[in-house]
Amino acid sequence: MLPSFRRLASGGSRLSTGALTVVALTLSLSAPAQAQSPAPAPAQCPDYISPDQQHDARILTMHGVSCFEARDFERALHYYMRAYAQSPEPLLRGAIGRSLHELGIYGPARQYYQDYLDSPAADASGAQRIRERIDQLDATLAEDAATLEVRSTPPGARAHLVLENGEWFELGQTPVKTRVREGTYEVALTREGYQTRQMQARVHANAPTSVEPILVADAAAFDISAAGWRRGALWTLATSVPVAAAGTAMLVLSAQDTEAARDAARHYDDPGELERRRIELLERSDSLRTWGTATTAVGAAGLITGVVLYLSANRLASPGGDPAEDAQAGVRVQPELGANHIGVRVRF
Repeated sequence: MLPSFRRLASGGSRLSTGALTVVALTLSLSAPAQAQSPAPAPAQCPDYISPDQQHDARILTMHGVSCFEARDFERALHYYMRAYAQSPEPLLRGAIGRSLHELGIYGPARQYYQDYLDSPAADASGAQRIRERIDQLDATLAEDAATLEVRSTPPGARAHLVLENGEWFELGQTPVKTRVREGTYEVALTREGYQTRQMQARVHANAPTSVEPILVADAAAFDISAAGWRRGALWTLATSVPVAAAGTAMLVLSAQDTEAARDAARHYDDPGELERRRIELLERSDSLRTWGTATTAVGAAGLITGVVLYLSANRLASPGGDPAEDAQAGVRVQPELGANHIGVRVRF
């Protein structure tokens, strides 16, 4: 499946022969994609077209050519993609690939090039030019292209590159890997039921770069991730266990001192010494019991809080469940905490 640009229009008219000729002129530019000399006086590249022209594939294509000649490749891509949405002519796929090539989005560019060549409607001269572009692109891919891999938690999000003009070019569903020119890119991820996430990724030539953001469910009460909740839960549990253990140890020592006070008569014959020892043991027992009770209560409260946070994280990570993912997972046991229940959910 071809990567797609976020579409603003659909439907529409077929391209005229004149418009296809204009696209062919764009494809016939002879300079290499990455070694063009500075452009002469730039052609007019409109940043706005009237509503009555927004569904005219011929006009959209001509604007794409004007923007390409003005070296505004992002806007050229915008017009070509909108024209293709109205009239999916094979030659426009080549024009889209050429714009992506200039923008350094190499993986999708090659895919659009190849899609044009695979089209029965590809003409001989256009196919030859596209093959030349593919040869140039393959040389770039072999020498200094960078690899960008986009993952997400949970997987299955739609990954996009955010262009400088603010529009998004879709790479595909995570996990997805593509080849691009070295540089810094803004990546946006969307998934139904989750908040949109955007981040920057710096990629280097001949080196893989991977980004894996954590998506936050729309149902989340706070803008933190389920993984963050789990980390907080584990830290809470880890710090609460020794506190609870220390409190328990003090309670055990308190009980031992109380028992020792009862048995003191076996070890002391002097009544004064016996009374002094009993008072000492009972005072220490009372002190240990007080501190042990407080410390154990704090530790137990921390343990309960950690368990609640962990179960809440599972709830946050799967706000409504994904039947497709559940089907792939087979039998799935998930702890669950609700307003008036606690337990586990078993999904088949």
